[in-house]
Amino acid sequence: MGRQIHQKALQRFVVFLIAVVIYISLRFEPKMAAAAIIALIHDLILAAGVYSVTYFVVTPSTVIALLTVLGYSLYDTIVVFDKVEENTKG
Repeated sequence: MGRQIHQKALQRFVVFLIAVVIYISLRFEPKMAAAAIIALIHDLILAAGVYSVTYFVVTPSTVIALLTVLGYSLYDTIVVFDKVEENTKG
């Protein structure tokens, strides 16, 4: 049962990341979209890398923390790029 939950959670996470990449690609210019996607991947790899290097146990709290990092990364990137677009149009 645990393996099924793990697989479904991973599948949904991948689907979510694909949806985010599609949204960012459609919403921003190609250069800005690429930078946002790279920043997102960087933040996730860095956070997951800290856990793998330190051999911390991955618990539900860990998953929540990684999703929080993902949320803040996306939010900050979208807000900053939206403001940049708004300022450069005028």
